[in-house]
Amino acid sequence: DFYRVNRMLLNKIGVNVKVDGGVSTRLGVRVSEGAKIVFKPSFASTIEELVSKFPHPSLVSISDRSTLVLDGQGITVSALTLDGALRICAQPKAAVVLGDEKEPLVVRNKGHVFEDIDPEKDQGDGEELLIRGYRCSMLDERKKVFDNPGRYLLVGEWLEDSKLPLRS
Repeated sequence: DFYRVNRMLLNKIGVNVKVDGGVSTRLGVRVSEGAKIVFKPSFASTIEELVSKFPHPSLVSISDRSTLVLDGQGITVSALTLDGALRICAQPKAAVVLGDEKEPLVVRNKGHVFEDIDPEKDQGDGEELLIRGYRCSMLDERKKVFDNPGRYLLVGEWLEDSKLPLRS
């Protein structure tokens, strides 16, 4: 499974993330649960790039229920505690660092919930959802798009109702 491969890669380089969560069944298909981690090609397309994006992997922790989406060449994850959903997008001339050795970026929120679809009851959900067997409900997500050139450091707590902990 796509998410499991990304968990395995991060775990292998030293990030605190479980490779295998629980196992569930959706429409008769066994599915590995765990953190949903997405690396867009602009973030890292090789293992060497991925390693360079996590310079202190032992300072990064991602819970089983988390969703992490990273999109942008200039993103570095130095120290992160994630329990919920986080999406960071950066244009090519934006250098974004999540946490540092002294203070991590801490993100806690309700996150995303993946809900089973009942093909008998949920006919109005669209064919692609019926085939997939689940829908993603985005209860809460910390999201930041860095669309201006510059250097950005995110440290401290970025909780449900708090302001983005940004230091330039």
